[in-house]
Order: sequence, then C-alpha cells, then structure tokens
Amino acid sequence: MNHPGADACSAPPQGWIGLYTDDDFKSMKWSDGTPIDYQYWHPNQPILAAYAGNCIYMHIAPICGNKIGMFANSIRCNEKLAKFVCKKKPLESKNKIAVSDPVVLSPKLNDCLHGWSFWNGSCYKVFENANWFEAEKQCKMYHAHLASIHSVQEYLYLADLAEHPGAHACAVAPQGWVGLIRENNQWKWADGTSAANLNWFTGQPQKEAANNCAYMHLAPICNGKMGKLANAALCDQVLQKFICKTTPSKSAELIMEQSQEIELPKIIT
Repeated sequence: MNHPGADACSAPPQGWIGLYTDDDFKSMKWSDGTPIDYQYWHPNQPILAAYAGNCIYMHIAPICGNKIGMFANSIRCNEKLAKFVCKKKPLESKNKIAVSDPVVLSPKLNDCLHGWSFWNGSCYKVFENANWFEAEKQCKMYHAHLASIHSVQEYLYLADLAEHPGAHACAVAPQGWVGLIRENNQWKWADGTSAANLNWFTGQPQKEAANNCAYMHLAPICNGKMGKLANAALCDQVLQKFICKTTPSKSAELIMEQSQEIELPKIIT
C-alpha cells in the first residue's frame, strides 16, 4: 500500500484498516469478526479519550519517522484518508473429482510449499542459524535460492517476515542472510537476477576482501536499519536467520519429484 510521492514527513501517508473501538474505548474489534492476535501501535497510541477516533488507520510506506505499518486512532472515522485496504477470502470450489489414478494439476499463481509465504509472485521461507554457504545449500534443497530483493516493498516485507522475536532493543540488531554475494568485485544475486538499486545501510558495503556476503537488518525497526543491507559479517559466520525465495512453478516441480519417489495409492470410487 505504498503512497507514491509521499516522501516528506510533513505529509505522512495513512490508510484505514478494519480495526475499531467500542464507544467506551474499552475494547477493540476487527470488522470481519476475527480475533485480535496482532497489534502494532505507534508510540502514544491508541488514544483512549472521547476526542480521539473510534476507527484505526495505519501509517503506510514510505518510511517516515519509523512509522511504517504502525497503528493510530488520532483521526475521526468520518475523515477521508488517502488509502484503505480491503481483504477477502478466496472462493472455495464445491466440485469434487473422484479419480482412480493420480491427477497432476498445474500450479496456481499463489501455490507455495506448506509453510512458505506467498508475496507478489514469489514464495518465501525463513530458516535459522547458518552461514551464507550453508544457507544457500539448504535453499537449493527446495528448488530455491537465498532471497534476491528488487523493491523497497520487498525489502520491508522480508525484514518483517523474518522478524527476530525478543530483539526489541537496539542493543541486539537482528540480521538475516540474503542472496547477495560479491564475485570479481561485483555484487550479484545468487538466483542470477539483476543486482541493481541495492538498499545499503549507511557506510555499507565494506571494502574488506573477506566480507563478500550480504545480510539484511530485520524487524523490529532499530535506528532506521530495518530492510537495509550490510556486509559487516564474514560469509562463514552463522547468523540468526536466512531467507529462501522461489516461485510457485519451482515449488510444483519439487512436489512432483517427491511424489515420484513414493508409490501413491489409487483412490477407489
């Protein structure tokens, strides 16, 4: 929900979401009735007073004062905001097919392996505790590579996806390997995609010859590092997290390979 052109903190972009409070400000609810299992409030929010609003909005990209993704309710419900976000469950098919032999279906655009997350045409999964080379080797087991990143939105999505629980103090800067590696003094993504417009943190990349692998600063936001790249660790250093990335079609190939390794029982109709 990036807000084009809103790069000045003088006009922070905002968008309505489905969270609201009762009139007495004692409880909150999602408009679709789902339980509240996640809240991410901006400091000094929510405002539990009659002069505040009962409807909740979210600060949207670009980053402005580290507010991105944070909730607030300092605007009344009848005011117009720049954006709002709708959410709907996909329709479920009622047609069931009885077959006597296995049927191979083409992958859907958002089909990922179980436990992987789909975003913008790709599948992602976060793993833990490996050096860069071990991480890339493990990603390849899933027909994947360490993640390549090609937009500010993707940097922030992955930084949040791989959030390091408990690391809410800036004294502990959570980090995760991504697929960026330096070869012949050129930075390249492990999956072969173009390594342009890299989102380096201030003072990075370092020029030391041994620091040839890049990691990303993960959530939570700490000194503006979230989503920024750095190469201050050696490639053989074990980091807390690493992120693998693949496509639905590659995931389907892996599923087919695994299904061919076992004898599938026939379904009796």
